[in-house]
Amino acid sequence: MDDPWDEAIVVRHVDALYRFGDVQIVSTWPRRGRGSVMVNVSVATTGVGAKTIVPKVRINLLSNSGRSGLFRNHPRRDELNGMWSAVISDLLEWYDRDLSETTNPDPATRREAPPWFLYPIWPAEGATGLVGSHESLKTYAAVAAALSVTTGEGYFGGNVRLSGEPRKVLYLDWEAGPESFADRMAALMNGAEIPPEPVLTHVEMRDSLIDAVPMLVERIQVGSYEAVVIDSMSASIGSGGLIADDSVNAFWDAARALAVPALVLAHKSGKATRTQEASFFGSVMSAARVRMAWNVEMEEAKAGAETYRVLWQCFKANNSNLKGSRLAWEWQFENEGENDEQRVEAVSIDSINPDSVAVKEPDDGGSGRGRGRGPGVTHLAIVHALENQGGPMTKQALVKAVGKSTNTVAKTLARMVDSGVLVQVDSGIYALIGSQARMNDLPDPL
Repeated sequence: MDDPWDEAIVVRHVDALYRFGDVQIVSTWPRRGRGSVMVNVSVATTGVGAKTIVPKVRINLLSNSGRSGLFRNHPRRDELNGMWSAVISDLLEWYDRDLSETTNPDPATRREAPPWFLYPIWPAEGATGLVGSHESLKTYAAVAAALSVTTGEGYFGGNVRLSGEPRKVLYLDWEAGPESFADRMAALMNGAEIPPEPVLTHVEMRDSLIDAVPMLVERIQVGSYEAVVIDSMSASIGSGGLIADDSVNAFWDAARALAVPALVLAHKSGKATRTQEASFFGSVMSAARVRMAWNVEMEEAKAGAETYRVLWQCFKANNSNLKGSRLAWEWQFENEGENDEQRVEAVSIDSINPDSVAVKEPDDGGSGRGRGRGPGVTHLAIVHALENQGGPMTKQALVKAVGKSTNTVAKTLARMVDSGVLVQVDSGIYALIGSQARMNDLPDPL
């Protein structure tokens, strides 16, 4: 029998995610209690207009209320109860499998979790790549990740969390000096309302990583560091070296020689930035050498804005079901001073729905190479216009509604039909999938 869900991402001993159409159910790993099997579960819709159905709640999978009481007053309760019943069965099957495999008679006894520093961003094995353009806030994100691992404090929110005890991180910086780094660290700690103390060790690097390995290995061992951040790959070996396979492989060999997991910041080429292609700058060997890699895209912000929305998508994940997963955050900057004297006083990070981030549309020249990177500005504007209309609209009406060129709207409409978001109900007339509009309600062509 086929699984009833469209997608299931199960990270053993950590959590599980199930998607049924527009509904997403997230559960922690089942834990044994006294006559119970307990989980924390949340339920929400996804896509445009996403809503929380059930906020995070602790439930006994063996109780009648846990099985049938979640959606008692919801208009879709029968459908949702069917989904929840399938999830309960799967979670209990995983629980029973663990019970039969362990030699410990009490499965509630703590066991070693999968190796993560910061789930699901940074595994505690090998190298993790954070790939983005120059203006994608990836440096702030790397500092926030290092602070999370070092202090045990949650900077990202949402489903991102520390796994295990806090651990020491060494920040290797070819991009900025100690003053700039200290300012970023203080701004993040101010935004999280944590006393700004120098908790991260920053090393301003001048030699290449390859040449610095002996010194760094000694420093890591003497200081008992358990992870490093490399900021950045291109600055460490030079943009010319990023093209050749030999120099790229030498860089990754050097990172491995440090003998601790590394979070590596990497730039994208101008072409990859324009097309939103998930790829490292230069040689393809980088994608083969990392254990996990995230593509970082930022929503186009208005001039002078202090709020930025960023989308991450996992495009490489060894031994994990996380490939294709998306995370998103809203970054709020609080600045002080004016013009050249302006400085960042505080930076706060809030987890948001990935579907709500309108990353700049790919400049793919009509080739379609930018497809599959999440909804763009025109995509979301078309959905909004159709929802406001409450029925089908002509292409000409959509051009007027979204304020884009006819060519841009036509390309976006074609992609949305291909991906199953829209249906073309007549020549030049489009409707959202699932729309209740009838054919005799179609608008007159303009």
